Amino acid sequence: MAFLRFKDYGKFIFLIVFLFFIYGSYRIIAPFLADILAAIVLAIVCYPLYAGIFKKIKKKNFSAILVVIIVLILITIPGMFFANALLHEAINIYNSVGSLDLPAHSARLKEITGLNVEFDRYLTETIREFSNVFINSSTQMIRFLATGFIHIFTTFFLMFFFLRDGKNLASVIKKGLPLSSYQKTRLFKGTGDLINGIFLGFLAIGIAEFLAALLGFYIFGIPNPLLWALIVAIFAYIPLLGPAAIWVPAAIYLFLNGHTQSAILLIVYFGAILSFYMDNILRAQLIEKTAKIHPAISILGIFGGLSLFGIVGLIVGPLILSLFVLLYRLYLEENVNS
Repeated sequence: MAFLRFKDYGKFIFLIVFLFFIYGSYRIIAPFLADILAAIVLAIVCYPLYAGIFKKIKKKNFSAILVVIIVLILITIPGMFFANALLHEAINIYNSVGSLDLPAHSARLKEITGLNVEFDRYLTETIREFSNVFINSSTQMIRFLATGFIHIFTTFFLMFFFLRDGKNLASVIKKGLPLSSYQKTRLFKGTGDLINGIFLGFLAIGIAEFLAALLGFYIFGIPNPLLWALIVAIFAYIPLLGPAAIWVPAAIYLFLNGHTQSAILLIVYFGAILSFYMDNILRAQLIEKTAKIHPAISILGIFGGLSLFGIVGLIVGPLILSLFVLLYRLYLEENVNS
């Protein structure tokens, strides 16, 4: 039986210590993993803007800070105004329940369905529960913006360094990868293209669903169409639930107020355009076209990414699966060429 020599013991101990520090480092950064991923995505997407500003002023720190401030303003301030408007709207809905003629609506539903059910009680509970969801969501959004300072600060702090030192960091990572120069170039270019493509695809579907919802709510006379269209655009990124969580109650609202024809037309419009075409066909087409991702990979990545990383997982999930496919293709190319 061969015994380990002294220098082999040293290598073994070094390996154990190295693995211990890897584990310890992971435990330290684990609570901020979503922040790190968000910072990387934002830095890659905003890098062309940073490069354009740096080309003019020739100062890395100032260019990176300026881009961070612009993104922070574009995300935080509209988010706070939107959350505040959503909270007020939800409170108005909650308070207006008492003024609705629910017994009359209940009697109408009994005539249509032929069921002797106390619809007014169920309607009251449903409307209040529905408004409570938005009250809780908007207050949580405001609370997150107010108390989630550490995560917000971490994301934009790291984004600053990724913008400023991104090229140097990429060079260091490239040197450490056990790949050929061609494979490294393919991998890094593919990663950048995937992130930009996924981001642009999601941005495009959000804008498209916002405009379609705004038009629909305006045509069918839904109060505050701009606010509800913004909510639809947000719900467009939530799998399974989607825009139907907004337009179905809107159809019920029209139906209860005696606008049966408008309610039916709204269901047809939103059901066909938003929930069927945009949520399924157009989303898959946009992501497949912009990021060159198969729809199956996109859907699996979205569901898995959301469960692991939260809202950031919408982009990170499909990205990880797509990078796995890219690495597998590089592996096959290497074996075929060899």
